[in-house]
Amino acid sequence: MIYSSGSHQRLEPRDQISAIRSTTSWCDNQGLLLATVLFLAVLSGCGPEQQPNLESSGSAQVSLNLTLSQKAAAVQNHQSGFWATVRRWLLPTEAWAVSTADVSKIQIQVTAPDLPFPVTTEEETSGKRSGDVITFNLDVPVGSNRTIIATCLNAQGQPICQGRSDPLTLTAGEATTVDILLSESVPFVTSVSPANGATNVGFGSTIQITFSTAMAASTINTQTFIVRNSESSALVPSSVTCNTPCTIATLTPSSPLSPDTSFTIALREGITDATGNPLFFSASGPGVSVPTTFTTGSIPGIGTVAGTVTRATDGQPLINASVRIGTTDIQSNTDESGSFTLNSVPVGQQTVVATLADFTANSVLANVREGETTIVGISLNPVVSSDQISIILNWGATPRDLDAHLFVPSSPPFHIFYPVSQRGTLLSSPYAQLDHDDTSGFGPETITIAVPISPPPPRFSGTYCYFVHNFTGEAPLTSSEASVQVLNGNREIARYNMPTQGAGRDWEVFRLDGATGAIITVNRITDGACGLPSSNNSD
Repeated sequence: MIYSSGSHQRLEPRDQISAIRSTTSWCDNQGLLLATVLFLAVLSGCGPEQQPNLESSGSAQVSLNLTLSQKAAAVQNHQSGFWATVRRWLLPTEAWAVSTADVSKIQIQVTAPDLPFPVTTEEETSGKRSGDVITFNLDVPVGSNRTIIATCLNAQGQPICQGRSDPLTLTAGEATTVDILLSESVPFVTSVSPANGATNVGFGSTIQITFSTAMAASTINTQTFIVRNSESSALVPSSVTCNTPCTIATLTPSSPLSPDTSFTIALREGITDATGNPLFFSASGPGVSVPTTFTTGSIPGIGTVAGTVTRATDGQPLINASVRIGTTDIQSNTDESGSFTLNSVPVGQQTVVATLADFTANSVLANVREGETTIVGISLNPVVSSDQISIILNWGATPRDLDAHLFVPSSPPFHIFYPVSQRGTLLSSPYAQLDHDDTSGFGPETITIAVPISPPPPRFSGTYCYFVHNFTGEAPLTSSEASVQVLNGNREIARYNMPTQGAGRDWEVFRLDGATGAIITVNRITDGACGLPSSNNSD
């Protein structure tokens, strides 16, 4: 059933999870192998228990079957070519089940345009293997365009496989069966900017695609990442770059985009992740479906961009920093108070870039309106000589107070945020600290994680979790124009802009594998982040 708790809805499984394990045990003795094959049989069991009829509660019964993807297994080196061939013939390698990373929890979400936030349930599970089928019997709110998203998480809360259904139309009292394959190691697109269907996009805008994992930068180029004029199909001359590691690809048009024109963002076959797994393109898979379209605005008027450039570690103004609108000639330097003004800026979303010697460059997005002045704040992190992780938050004038939070997997776990007792330190556990807290808009709020050295190891082997909380709440997060820059030393390894859709007071931005330093993108607005209810996030 569905029940409500505050601003949350939760999807209640009707039964406990049942699992059908598809595993095959083989004997290493060659003579016994064929004998074993002769006794293989197909096992079948009873399905889920017959459910009672639904009451007229506006919900439909869904039997959800989740299958953990099967992985190919290499034949042992000591086997002869003949027996390797026999094994492949008798049991194709695609069905050769091998142990996957432990699945600790299954999260199910139901999304739809008319649902203000996803309907969610989570169930603990363990010991699942490739080919296992996990069945949920759920009551789901009726209506059209219901998409079911299933994610399996390991013990550290990291997503390790995912899948989604096609959009469904559910009617009260009617039972529906849905099958979803949970794919492992499948890179996918998590966001596209401009978003699909966006209008009045600025002529000088760049196009960004964010991926779920680090990609092979050599496979993302002007042949595989393109923008076309939707009407003439003409390619937009452009250049393509990727951050390091390659999780965000940026396409920069060679000249301003034409006004009042529809453009199509497309990806072509050939893109892979860093380990060679091909990009998942299907709209029924996880992530965002590409191609997408957007439309530029009319010939624009002009507006003004003004603001302040500050030092990320303490919020102090920076003098003589260069501030520029994208790659245009619209440029100014900051004065003694760190302030700047850029005039004659074309209306629309513009990228404001700040640079200064001995600091790492940073940028924010500004929505420029005709005849108006848009105020922004940009913070630059000083150049450092170590590989520390720096997380820099900037935002607009409202909400007045956004708070940066970091969960550290120390023992015991430590929650870094604004109270003095919770700000942490780089010199001892938790080996991370809140450098600066801002309560009057624009930021910065900066958190630093110490560089890994030994002894002692200041970066713990578990999963760090970073999120932003809307403390004052006088405006929604979606209007904050917030951005987060993640630096590894002086290299930008990730950048996130506030999602344009979503409800809640928490923006869960990313997770960090403490052992490898890998970034795990989340980038969603919710109520309750990193496993903590929203009511506790500001305590």
